[in-house]
Amino acid sequence: MTIKEISDDSITGTKELEIDVSDFEKTHQILDKLGYKHKALQENKRESYKLGDVDFEIDTWPKIPPYLEIEGSSEEKVENAVKSLGYEMKDTTSINTKKLYLKNNIDIDDFKELTFE
Repeated sequence: MTIKEISDDSITGTKELEIDVSDFEKTHQILDKLGYKHKALQENKRESYKLGDVDFEIDTWPKIPPYLEIEGSSEEKVENAVKSLGYEMKDTTSINTKKLYLKNNIDIDDFKELTFE
């Protein structure tokens, strides 16, 4: 379960607080008891790799092509990782998932459930 605080579309513009959830239904019940209301369900799949202190995440979401997310403790480390893959920073983007969907002409707010079929 992740809480994201997005301040802007820069490399350092998103702060995340994440924990592993072992029981989806019980977690949903706890959040409901705390007063949080179910808004939408969005599934994704993630393959994770690490090289040094840089994380490489292949994210797959319904209805859009998979993409690679590169996260590091500094912009310099991310830039070096991008270059090590043979790309330049101009080949990348740091937009969030909602904006990525919009680039694919899909508004995720139109879906109560965005799942793999």
